[in-house]
Amino acid sequence: MDTSKIDGPVVYVGPNLPGLSRHAVFSGGMLPHVRAMLARSAALRELVVPLYKLNEARSEVARKGSLLNTCAETVTAEFNR
Repeated sequence: MDTSKIDGPVVYVGPNLPGLSRHAVFSGGMLPHVRAMLARSAALRELVVPLYKLNEARSEVARKGSLLNTCAETVTAEFNR
């Protein structure tokens, strides 16, 4: 998701990664190291959602085979090598 087009706070709904915790909320921009991580991974960008969609996104991450579930598995492989 293109976080620059989201009005309001966003939340990361993926797995804990080095330097990024599940359910981290960002309001007013991302930290530099998080921006670098997002630039590196399309799957990671999908796991950043508007805060008002948190419950829906958490359900999708838990649903095997869904887009967000697949993205969560991908970022685990990408960042935990």
